[in-house]
Amino acid sequence: MGLSEEVIYEGDTGIVGEGIEIMSNTTTNKNERIEIKGDTTDRGGKGKRKGKGNRYSDGNQRNNETEEGGKRIGDKMCYPTAVAVALSRLGIENPRDDMQYEDYIQTLFDTDTNLSGKYAGNIPPRGNPYAEADMVKKYFGVNSDIKLISADDYANTSQISNFYNTTIKSNINNGKQVILSTGLTKSGHIVNLNRVTERGIYFQDSYGIPTFETNGVTYQKNSINWRYTAGTNVFASWEDIKEYNIGIGKYYMTIGR
Repeated sequence: MGLSEEVIYEGDTGIVGEGIEIMSNTTTNKNERIEIKGDTTDRGGKGKRKGKGNRYSDGNQRNNETEEGGKRIGDKMCYPTAVAVALSRLGIENPRDDMQYEDYIQTLFDTDTNLSGKYAGNIPPRGNPYAEADMVKKYFGVNSDIKLISADDYANTSQISNFYNTTIKSNINNGKQVILSTGLTKSGHIVNLNRVTERGIYFQDSYGIPTFETNGVTYQKNSINWRYTAGTNVFASWEDIKEYNIGIGKYYMTIGR
C-alpha cells in the first residue's frame, strides 16, 4: 500500500515545507491526493500493518494495536495519537514501517527507562504531558513546550476568544502544532487544533465525533477497523470551550522547530 492510498482530509491547517500540504489527519504530497471510502484496513502478519501506509498517523486512536494485559488499549491512547498527528503534519515520518506511528511512540515509553518511570500520580507516561514533551525532543529532534491555562484568567467567552486569537494563533502562525487538553471525557481527552476562527475553533479528535449536549458530550466512536478518524474537523464554539474546558483550565502543548 502506497502513500497515495492514505485517507486524507483537505482541512485548513497550513503548509509546511516544499511540496507538502498539511492535512487534518495526515501529510501527503499534493500530487498524490485520493480519498478512500469504507474499510480499507490492510493488515499483514499477526494483525500488524506493513508498508508506506504507516509513514504518517491516520488519526484514529481506536485502531491502535498496542496491548497491555492481553488487551488493546487504543481507547487510552489519545495523547500518543495526537502527538503522532502533530509530527505527521510537520512532515516527520514514523521511523518504523511495521507499526502505526502512535504504537511506535508507545514503545518508546515502554523501553526507555528515562521515560517509563515518568508517571503523574496514577497517570502513565503516555498521559503525562511533560513525558510526552521530553520524548518528542529526544527522539524527533523538535521543540515541545507545555503551557498551563488557568480557568480563572479566562472566565468569559470574550477572554477565551481573545486568548485563542492571539496567543494560540501566534503559535500556529509560527509553524507550530498545537495539542489541547480537554474535559471532553470524564478522564480527560487530548485533541489536535486545526484552526482558530472568529466563532470558535476546529479540532481533530482521534476518538470520533463529539456532540455537545446540555447534559454532556456524546461520541460517535471511530471503528477499530477504520484507517481514519470520523472526528477530522470538529467545531467548538467559545461557549463549548468554556463548558468543556477545551484548553481552558487545562493546558496546551506546542510542537515545532
